[in-house]
Amino acid sequence: MNFSVITTTNTNVNIKVRKFLTVGYFLTPQLIINLMFAKMLRELRIEKGHSQSELANALNATKQNISDWENEKCETSFEMLIKIANLFNVTVGQLLGSEEY
Repeated sequence: MNFSVITTTNTNVNIKVRKFLTVGYFLTPQLIINLMFAKMLRELRIEKGHSQSELANALNATKQNISDWENEKCETSFEMLIKIANLFNVTVGQLLGSEEY
């Protein structure tokens, strides 16, 4: 059985990856993308000094949407990814963790 090596410089994502592997979850690329998106969204929001409510207003979303995205409880649409990337002046790739921020 082949296993891909997962490397990231983010400690929180590394801990979650180990947790998923420890409890027997199959770590899919989609799961990794969701973890990275959640990490980047929270990091960018805090870095820019926005509350979840302020970000929700700017995106025409709800505070619960922001919370759910940051806590990996649900996925967002590609259209919303573009809006978020534009708002923070980053690429969608950076937002999803596939490019350096």
